[in-house]
Amino acid sequence: SRTVISGGDDKTLKKWDISTGNCLLTLETKHYDIISCIAVVNDQLVASGSCDNLIKLWDLTSQTCISTLY
Repeated sequence: SRTVISGGDDKTLKKWDISTGNCLLTLETKHYDIISCIAVVNDQLVASGSCDNLIKLWDLTSQTCISTLY
């Protein structure tokens, strides 16, 4: 299925199924401010950027933050 990743004011990343509109995954990012940008590396890796000046790299399979850039 085709998916899209979103992030925003609630400081979570969400993975959505485009065909059904269902949320497949919600990650509590522990960012200190809103998520202002997202970069999808591949089906497994996503980077989130926040107004807290942090970039976090996420493994969607394990649902964990694997790196934080300051």
